[in-house]
Amino acid sequence: MKHHTLFFRILSLGICLSVVLFSGCQAEDVGSSSSGNYVQVTIPPGNTFEQTAELLDENGICSKEEFYTVCEFYEPQTFTIPDDPKCAFRMEGYLFPSSYLFQKGENAEVVLTRILKAFETNAGDLSEDELTLASLVQKETKISDEMQMIAGTLQNRLDSGMRLQLDSTRVYADLISQSSLLPQSEDYQAYYNTNRKKGLPQGPICSPGVAAIDAVRNPAGTDALYFFFGNDGKSHYSHTFEEHLKAMEKYGVQSLL
Repeated sequence: MKHHTLFFRILSLGICLSVVLFSGCQAEDVGSSSSGNYVQVTIPPGNTFEQTAELLDENGICSKEEFYTVCEFYEPQTFTIPDDPKCAFRMEGYLFPSSYLFQKGENAEVVLTRILKAFETNAGDLSEDELTLASLVQKETKISDEMQMIAGTLQNRLDSGMRLQLDSTRVYADLISQSSLLPQSEDYQAYYNTNRKKGLPQGPICSPGVAAIDAVRNPAGTDALYFFFGNDGKSHYSHTFEEHLKAMEKYGVQSLL
């Protein structure tokens, strides 16, 4: 009986290690084996690169600094990640949100390749611009049902040559400007703040989830150029700036940041 129990525990652990688990669980210790301890961690949609690196570090999987170094130099074999010197974190946007089971003290490259495999499976067809847009959609709303409309509105602004003027990009630029992993000589506001920079930011600002990715693949057909999240808990869309101002006065503006 003891041998059967041990066999099924090892078999179960082996199966867990071979798959990406469903999202929504918090990091938790799932036990140990003769080869070491294992921990389940969840990367939530909207996590930045540094938040994920800190999550791995806090759970004893690999250090934040080691993970950063591997991410800056690793080259996937089956798809390409742009190497843009102005991008703050090369793997920003590519650390796919899901739950994973890792061994404590895991090799950082093993951790990264497993996460990138999940990205390739779920979002490997996206261009860098589409991934960046999906990251903006992810940060601009917490409501999945609104993501297609926001994707359509943002695409309209890009197509018309308007600045996106998203607070989420300004906040991201502020955060990375304070990162201990990055050189402080770079002007990240110029690269990422869409109040200053025309078009998309230099790269993704977070890891978008499935809903945001699907929204960019299938944006809503709309003529809206403006939107905001109102105090009534809903997003409101307008075609003209005058309509936008009236709607903000009527509903008030609530920050999602």
